[in-house]
Amino acid sequence: MKAFSPILVFLILLITSCSSDDAETSVNENIIGTWIGTDLRVSGEIETERGGESVITILSGEGYDLTNTLVFSPSPNLVASAGELNMLISYTTDDDVIFEDIKGFELLGEGTWEIQGSELIITDPNEVVEEDEEEEDGEERIVRVYKLTNKELVIGIVEKEEEIEDDVTTTSLIETVLSFIRQ
Repeated sequence: MKAFSPILVFLILLITSCSSDDAETSVNENIIGTWIGTDLRVSGEIETERGGESVITILSGEGYDLTNTLVFSPSPNLVASAGELNMLISYTTDDDVIFEDIKGFELLGEGTWEIQGSELIITDPNEVVEEDEEEEDGEERIVRVYKLTNKELVIGIVEKEEEIEDDVTTTSLIETVLSFIRQ
């Protein structure tokens, strides 16, 4: 059995101990900074049921004239949103199409942030949530992080709702995907 030379052993250890992960920063460090909105897409489905009959409406939309920015700061982890989001949405039911132009709305708001896995959790301390007669401090919004690099941030918000009013049940599933670049 041949003995390995000390130089060969050192080179093998050096090559196997180095990886591309060493050069990358943590997710929390990557998100810190100012992000400028570049794209907004909305898609989803709304089902309205009444008396056993169901109507499905497909919605899709995209943003325009985006001036939205997000600023993530560390210690304490604060996020602030500024600017506007505008979008044109189409609602398609059977052969009917209706368009809605929504201007100047805000999606994320302000508050504290934390990242857990692929979720960005934003808590707005100014919004009080009442659940079962108990008040909680702040509204929590969970945002899915699809992509986070030093230059690009892509996040998604999935909203599921069911509303029952009189004998009409409306169930919706809507996803909003926002893309940002670092300023």
